[in-house]
Amino acid sequence: MSYTEIIRLGKGVVIPSDHNASSIGTVLNPKLKEYIKTAAQNGYYFEGCGEDNCGGGEGRERSFLNSLNITSQNNGTFDNLDLGFYNGYVLFSNIEANKETLDKLTNVEGDTIKDVIINAASQGIATQNGLPVTNINSFENLLTNNFSEEELSQEPTPENIVNFLKNGESIMWDNYDVKTGGPEGSLSHYAKQGTKLRRKNLRDKLMNGGVAFIGDGHIPELISDFPEDTEVIGNLSSADEQLQEQLVRIRELLLFL
Repeated sequence: MSYTEIIRLGKGVVIPSDHNASSIGTVLNPKLKEYIKTAAQNGYYFEGCGEDNCGGGEGRERSFLNSLNITSQNNGTFDNLDLGFYNGYVLFSNIEANKETLDKLTNVEGDTIKDVIINAASQGIATQNGLPVTNINSFENLLTNNFSEEELSQEPTPENIVNFLKNGESIMWDNYDVKTGGPEGSLSHYAKQGTKLRRKNLRDKLMNGGVAFIGDGHIPELISDFPEDTEVIGNLSSADEQLQEQLVRIRELLLFL
């Protein structure tokens, strides 16, 4: 499911962004454009995009702002936190989008997939901001609680690693609850704690203004986590919707000719 809701967070604005889309979309409402323009006077932030080079906020984000004739300073990523123990949750997030994760993990030493994942986590390889997972013994217990011994003891071939990560992504997100993540000790609960820290950091940055671009799947959770600080203020429109509006305007103009 994709989310198009644009929300106010503090005095800032959060724009949803589909990780797999080539562009963000556009805004047709003139008042909403002005609202975003005002917030953007405090600059804009982009979401950390895992292992791949996503343009540092100068790609789709800058194009979106330019389409609205908004000039704004790139404040960098809002994902500048050390999540400590929770740095490892990104190993199982957006596997298809984070293309370099596999390349990095195939170069990590280990006789089994469990060895590779533990060594990567302890060294900060393919983790949040490339930072090590603290309390590695607890992280090892997390893996044991969520995967079978057969899965963990597989040979770390590229194919097996990809399948393991995708399975972990499914375990983590398929039954994810926006309130709790999931039962304590589950990958879903682990992810909730990590994303909650990230969203709090985002909220703190936007309390006095600014624009942030974030994966659209985080929108419902932002609203759930910070109900007093958020408000839906509009929706993104697609290029087709923009074209339809332009055609309507052309027809209206032709009526007066």
